[in-house]
Amino acid sequence: MFKILIRFLLIYLLFLTGIFAQDAEQKFVPLPVTSKTITLRSLVINNERLPLLEANRVKQILLNTQVLVHQHLGVNVVFVEPKFSNIKIAKLLIRKDDQDWIKDQSLDLSSHSDVIRLKKAMRIDLKLGGENIEDLINYVKPYLLKPLVENSEVALADALSETQVSLMNRWGVQSLQDGSTLLGNDLFNQYHFWTTLGFANLPFEIVLTNQLIASAEVSENSVHSALRGGVSNGITGTSAFSKHGAFSVLSVYPFYSADATTVELRKGKKYSEDEAAKYAAALLAHELGHQLLHLGHPFNNPSCIMRPPQRLEFDSWYKNLDASKCNLNSSDAMTPGKTVKYSDIRKK
Repeated sequence: MFKILIRFLLIYLLFLTGIFAQDAEQKFVPLPVTSKTITLRSLVINNERLPLLEANRVKQILLNTQVLVHQHLGVNVVFVEPKFSNIKIAKLLIRKDDQDWIKDQSLDLSSHSDVIRLKKAMRIDLKLGGENIEDLINYVKPYLLKPLVENSEVALADALSETQVSLMNRWGVQSLQDGSTLLGNDLFNQYHFWTTLGFANLPFEIVLTNQLIASAEVSENSVHSALRGGVSNGITGTSAFSKHGAFSVLSVYPFYSADATTVELRKGKKYSEDEAAKYAAALLAHELGHQLLHLGHPFNNPSCIMRPPQRLEFDSWYKNLDASKCNLNSSDAMTPGKTVKYSDIRKK
């Protein structure tokens, strides 16, 4: 998921501290200069209720990412030694007003009225996304829990929403070893918890976390996330403190976890440590395609690393990747700067 919508930013600017209100202006972030090696700073945010993302795993993911970004995007990147933090500390960096906004954006899918809101929001986000409807339908058809009644944006939005509701209910009842539920009431699983971190004082281009990000919200719903029950494997959005005006989040939970719902969405596959690191690196490279080249999603070309994985089937997604069959500028979605633009709210 990469879209940080303009309407979201206009609303969010109202929440920023006084110094940002005075010193910031909204404009599109220019493409980073990719002709030279780009240095990226990483922060690891761990939730201690889940298996920790440790330094050796992070190193393996970043080394694989470095290779894949060069191979598929033609960009040379190097990574600064990662910093580590706790998710509770990260939450303290988000203002109370902003936490309230995150809660307002969240939808409770046990509520019939919120399910209706999700369907309406999905229709809006499909229209704003601008992707070819036939490409989207071909992408989702094998994974919808109920077939489409017709090939239209409205029917697609409704079918996606129903699939998301059914799968997210499974995430909601899943328990951890300490007896707590995987999706708690602490905001950590909320998509907008992570987009909002882009406005906190975090001077990093990459955030990696062991937290499952799975939610439904009023804005920024996506086709590929809905197919997974609201799961976001990666997010790229506006950042106030990144070098490039944008930052990328990678959740490693879907790659390393072996819980029943995750494995089901992988078509029954359990991954080795090396496989999980390889697939997670490919997803991070995908997010860096959004951040560094402002690329979109070429849904009709399975060879592209910028095509999102279907459900959590990372092994088949990775197997299909072929840089020689998905060159830059080969489609609108693969044209640097053409599809995605981020608003720049960095201090001047």
